[in-house]
Amino acid sequence: MKTRNSIAALALAMTACSTAPEPDNGAQDVPAPVATAVVADPTPTPSATPAPADATLAVAVGKRAKCAISHGGYDDDGNPTKGDSYEGPCLFRSEKGGHFTVSREGDQPFWTGEDPVTTVSVGVSGENAQVTGMTKDGMARWGYATRLDSDRACWSGDAFTVCAW
Repeated sequence: MKTRNSIAALALAMTACSTAPEPDNGAQDVPAPVATAVVADPTPTPSATPAPADATLAVAVGKRAKCAISHGGYDDDGNPTKGDSYEGPCLFRSEKGGHFTVSREGDQPFWTGEDPVTTVSVGVSGENAQVTGMTKDGMARWGYATRLDSDRACWSGDAFTVCAW
């Protein structure tokens, strides 16, 4: 009897510790996209503005600010060229870690033309940032920027500058 109980216990332990092969249904593990442009600090404050019930209106919520944005291009020799610029009122949305997004009210573009930019996002990491602009055709990566010593509200890259006061 003792031998039979030992064999049964051993079989049970082996079954519990083994791993069964998982069925291959063609699925792959991929990271879920994270929307950072709309997420704000969820901590309520006395002056907090409740988010609108309509999700499309929630994007437009932000503090009124003044923006100066310039975005150029490059000529055939690789030299920066003067491009589009905007200076005027904007909506400023701050996020955790110093990240921020600026846009105009009513989803107006900062400038018109070939690539009318409606939103500019600055993803801050210390004294550096990655800047992107949103157009009607999607997101365009502008590149890396550094914070200006002369004006800490401004970030400058190879062919662009983003300031929000």
